[in-house]
Amino acid sequence: MTPCRATRKDGQPCGTTSNLSADGLCLWHDPARVTLANAARSQGQKSAQRAARGPQSDYTRPLPPLVTLEDCDVVAGWVVEQIAARSLLPAEAKEISSALAQKRHVLSSIQAFERRVKDLKQRLAALERQVESA
Repeated sequence: MTPCRATRKDGQPCGTTSNLSADGLCLWHDPARVTLANAARSQGQKSAQRAARGPQSDYTRPLPPLVTLEDCDVVAGWVVEQIAARSLLPAEAKEISSALAQKRHVLSSIQAFERRVKDLKQRLAALERQVESA
């Protein structure tokens, strides 16, 4: 096959033999196909970025609703598994972990409040019994 008739930036002949135009130029050297070359270049860069990141996260497995602190532990375990499997990007893991920490704080506060309310109800009941027996 005849190679592209253009010269590379380093002065060497191009050498590409596929996808040549009628003028004998490859996609990268053909001025009539600049838009197509730019689109292919952009797609290649996106593919390279995806490959560098590794596999994409698999969010098809539904996570439990974060209602209890135990739910937070389950999701934290899931995050660790995904990081170990390299299927969760570090930035994603950081965001999830940050949201998880906030949710844990809220749930801990609610749990402490509920314990305080229960304790106050028990004290009130004890005081009511004292008043009734007096």
